[in-house]
Amino acid sequence: MLKKFVSTMLAAAMLAPSAAFASFNDVNEYSAEYRMLSELEVLGIAEGDENGSFAPYDSVTRAEFTKLLVTALGEEQAAYSLTATHFEDCKGHWAAGYIEAGAADGFIDGYDDTHFAPDDNVTYAQAVKMLVAAVGYTTYAENSGGWQAGYLRYGSSTGITRGVTGVNNDTEINRLTAAQLLYNALDVPLATIEFSGTRPQSIINDGKSGREYKTLLTERHDAYRVKGRITDTSRSSGLRKGYVNYQVEVSDNFDGEAYSKNNADTFRIYVGDTDMTKFLFIYTEALVKKVDDGEYTMLSIKAK
Repeated sequence: MLKKFVSTMLAAAMLAPSAAFASFNDVNEYSAEYRMLSELEVLGIAEGDENGSFAPYDSVTRAEFTKLLVTALGEEQAAYSLTATHFEDCKGHWAAGYIEAGAADGFIDGYDDTHFAPDDNVTYAQAVKMLVAAVGYTTYAENSGGWQAGYLRYGSSTGITRGVTGVNNDTEINRLTAAQLLYNALDVPLATIEFSGTRPQSIINDGKSGREYKTLLTERHDAYRVKGRITDTSRSSGLRKGYVNYQVEVSDNFDGEAYSKNNADTFRIYVGDTDMTKFLFIYTEALVKKVDDGEYTMLSIKAK
């Protein structure tokens, strides 16, 4: 179903300068924001309303932002099973399970032990704090000033706040800003706790000095950003219909491996009915999802 779904959406977007999942009618289809939202949608993180609108300038509540983040963490099914909540003002709330899942993961806090204020609009500082915690940098942020300065510092240094302008700490952010912050967080190297003997040690999984490269994108969605070239399509060679050969030339992590121009490799990737001949031999950036062992589907592609 995913292959058929992505194939249809890729084909629908080929009039744009890039190909990606696309269905929002209130965002300029030629904009960077459109591509960002399209990727979030195909990953199952963001969605529009029944009319195909994203409402980019509407405000976002604390409950809504928590749902987005729990979904980005791949824990939506776990949230469905949580019915009890220790926050008194979340009992019976539509987002109670998401909020409890976020609290259990340690990336959200209430205003006190029993009040979360789920229907308050989320502020810039609150959203950044949740994201910094979700990718594992709580200890670093606490040791660097804590709330708010430490979290904002790591929001900046990790790239979570990249491209966000016109806000201050107390700004109630809109849906577009929330999406930008979340999109950035998907590619932040995860900080995880590992043990050396009995002593815990925080490891930043940035692919350097023998460390693995792990992000929310790779670990929770089996999706990878790669750069390279389409070298064959079913229209230009004898490839099976709906597939291309993609030479991965640059990637910090494509299904567990790093690639460079001196260590490139070619993969067969499903693109459905989309005509990819316009991208032949052009240097591109693609978002690729692993759907089975050795089977990949292209979610988006753009010329670099």
